[in-house]
Amino acid sequence: AAQVDRVRILSLDAASGDAPGSSIDADWTLQTAAFALQSVAADRLDVSLALHGIDFRLQPGPARTIAEETTVTFAQAHALATQYAAALQGGEGDALHFAYRDPSNNDHVVWFEDSASILQALRDLPTSTLPATVGVVLFSLGDEDPNLWIDLDDALPVDTR
Repeated sequence: AAQVDRVRILSLDAASGDAPGSSIDADWTLQTAAFALQSVAADRLDVSLALHGIDFRLQPGPARTIAEETTVTFAQAHALATQYAAALQGGEGDALHFAYRDPSNNDHVVWFEDSASILQALRDLPTSTLPATVGVVLFSLGDEDPNLWIDLDDALPVDTR
C-alpha cells in the first residue's frame, strides 16, 4: 500500500463460479474493503460495482452448476428476455434475472443490474461501515441501464452535483 497511489478492489461478478446470481454483493464488497482498510488509508481505496450482467449457461442434470459465463449488457439482457419471452424477476432494488432455453437445448439464467439495483447497492455501502472517503468505481461503462445516470444524479444531494 505504501508504494501505490490507489488500491482498487474489483469485487465484481459475486456469483461467478458458484451459483447464478447478481454481479454485486454489498456484503462481499464491505468484507474486502474492511480487509484492505487494515493496510490502506480510506482516501486511497476504491471499491467497484459492476454495471454488466452475466448469462450463465448451466450444466445439464439436476445439479444445475455453471458450465459457462458470458457478460451481457443491459440492452443484451433485455433483448434475450424478449427473444425467449422470459419474464423478468427481481426488481425494486434487487438485480433482475430470468431463465431461458437456447436452440441447442441448454438452460441459461441471466442476472443483470438495472438503475434501481445499482442505487440500492450504493445505499448498501453505508458510511458507518465504509468511510465516505472510499471511492466507488463503476465497472463496464456502456453496459449499464441508460436510466442510471439520470437516476444517480437525482439521488445525489444537491451540494455534490
